[in-house]
Amino acid sequence: MSYALRNTLILLSTLVIMIAGGWVYLGQYPNKELEAYDKVIADREKDLATFKAKSESFDLVREQYIRSMYRKENYNKELFGSNNVADIYDFIRQLNDGPAFTQLNFSTVDSVVTDNYGYVTIQLDGTSSYRNFYAFLSRIEQSRPIMKVIKLQVQPKTAPEELQDVVFILTARVFYARGSTTSSSLRTILTDIPSLRHNPLAPLIHAIPSNTDNLSNLESSRLVAVTAGSAFIVDQSGRMVRIDVGGRVYLGFLERVSQSSGSATFRLNKGGIEETMTLRIGQPTNPK
Repeated sequence: MSYALRNTLILLSTLVIMIAGGWVYLGQYPNKELEAYDKVIADREKDLATFKAKSESFDLVREQYIRSMYRKENYNKELFGSNNVADIYDFIRQLNDGPAFTQLNFSTVDSVVTDNYGYVTIQLDGTSSYRNFYAFLSRIEQSRPIMKVIKLQVQPKTAPEELQDVVFILTARVFYARGSTTSSSLRTILTDIPSLRHNPLAPLIHAIPSNTDNLSNLESSRLVAVTAGSAFIVDQSGRMVRIDVGGRVYLGFLERVSQSSGSATFRLNKGGIEETMTLRIGQPTNPK
């Protein structure tokens, strides 16, 4: 074999090896890198979508923040004009009215004086439904005169017929103007009473209360007629009673009536266990 031919074969072999190696490299490693970059791009696009969604709500959040700050900075709170105990008692009496009524005792504890203001510490104790107590407490803290609750003790009553009632002891400070500090005579009282549907202090399971109001007991009653929104039953005392939808019976209320099936369905709460009972015309009772 001539020297020139041998060199030509060597160069051709080298070229084939380089082409094969390049093909293998291009077929394997760049694909893995591209897959990695594709994953990074997908993650970045997901983050971008999240940031866009958040940015779209920025104006709404900013508006809510501005409103909240404005309300905080311009909230109408004022000092009492003086530390006259009779005036303070009269204001507490106004707070303790209507849906915020409680059986209440009032007493003063002490009085602290500074150069520009002072405060009178009062103690309020009594009983009420939890709903009324919560409304009374909200009025104390959110009405115009500056009052601060510094101590509060609340205990639920345990008698079956008093499970929605609480006993409370409340200590508060009533701040009043002194020295060069001025105060108007406005004593605006919160009228937007918060609504509560549940007493968190009441036990979930409890004894069944007695029928002190002599309401219709469905266990001893029979349905005799129904209308579009009412049921007529003969109760345990032999009385003919009309009960409208939402009307009370012993342990519950009338939930719905059906003229087509001649039935009335009641929602009952038996010691914290809720169930339905359906009465039908011509049958004494037909639970659930």
